Amino acid sequence: MGSRSKRWPWRRSSGPEKKLSPYQFQLLQRLLHAYLQEEVGTLDELTRSELTAHTARFADVLGANAQSWQEIVEGFYGPALAELRSARDRGPASANDPAATQQHRNPGSVRPPSPVSHRPAVQGELRQLIDVLGAEDGDDRVQIPWKIFGGPTETSEFDDEGEFTRYYSSPEMGADMVYVNGVFDSAVLAIRPDGGPGFYPLPDALIKGLPLTTATRAEVREFFGEPEAEGADWLRFEIDPCFIWFGFDDDHINSVSVMMDAP
Repeated sequence: MGSRSKRWPWRRSSGPEKKLSPYQFQLLQRLLHAYLQEEVGTLDELTRSELTAHTARFADVLGANAQSWQEIVEGFYGPALAELRSARDRGPASANDPAATQQHRNPGSVRPPSPVSHRPAVQGELRQLIDVLGAEDGDDRVQIPWKIFGGPTETSEFDDEGEFTRYYSSPEMGADMVYVNGVFDSAVLAIRPDGGPGFYPLPDALIKGLPLTTATRAEVREFFGEPEAEGADWLRFEIDPCFIWFGFDDDHINSVSVMMDAP
């Protein structure tokens, strides 16, 4: 088995002039993505409310004097927002068109749904990961979830007896996306109530109706029903068209994963 990794350079044609740490930059990119979504009416209400609830924390982390998360973005980017709006509007149609996302999905790389499922449909930011499971590496649709992670900063590659695995990682935001033989296979998000470096910044926006910062193991079971499999510190649910895995530490969620197939 071999591996190699590289650090992704912080290159951008337009953006804040203030020198930022990798975590600050990725957090700001996360806010920028929401800002551009809100302008065209595609920002989920759950995400908007979570962003608003954490405005003071974001302002503190970024050293911004702002009363709203929108003001944080405007203060950092200023005139550059015009160029960023143009880039958004020139983007692939599938980036803002759920119908196009479904139309261009590779049908051979996604698990077919079971005929009957009693599980609740997953709503929230985790849905953006579920919807692109099975996409091939390089598919423009995969840019959609990466924008909510602020973009990958590291890659690692492994070749294990013909199975080639590539990890796109954002350690500052607690996110990993995994490709197996060129197909988006799974994603892992690290969870902590107060966010912070190394953890997903808006965990309560991931699943509508299930606040991951406070949910206990029993509450996860109540929300999804009986798990497909479980262990001392994890639960796994089959929720078409994928599996969702929750890791626990002291009865509280410390990670959540989506995957095409059960390991």
